[in-house]
Amino acid sequence: MYNLKLFLLAVVTLFALGAIADVTGKFNIVSKYKYEKVGKDGKKTIEEQRNPVAYQKSGLKSDKTLDRMSKGEFKCSKGRAGSIYNVEATVVFDSKDKSNAANTRAKQIINSHANDE
Repeated sequence: MYNLKLFLLAVVTLFALGAIADVTGKFNIVSKYKYEKVGKDGKKTIEEQRNPVAYQKSGLKSDKTLDRMSKGEFKCSKGRAGSIYNVEATVVFDSKDKSNAANTRAKQIINSHANDE
């Protein structure tokens, strides 16, 4: 009987933690940009660089409409940890400034989505 009560307490605790995690809303926002790299031999190559940003917005409970609200500009998926969402730009930008602007746009979309819920 004691084991059953302990098991039920563990299950209830897991559900409570899941509910808290959904409310916290942590985001990994990533966009990519291209830049020109000159090698030791003087050869120029075009490299791709990730531009990640961590962001947190409380009150967001789902990622279902983030894809639609960005009109295909970003794709959103739930991360391995229940409270983390991965937001990735669908385009590789020409410069870091455009990549930073895209990350800012992702934050605006997240804020707008949180206000709509």
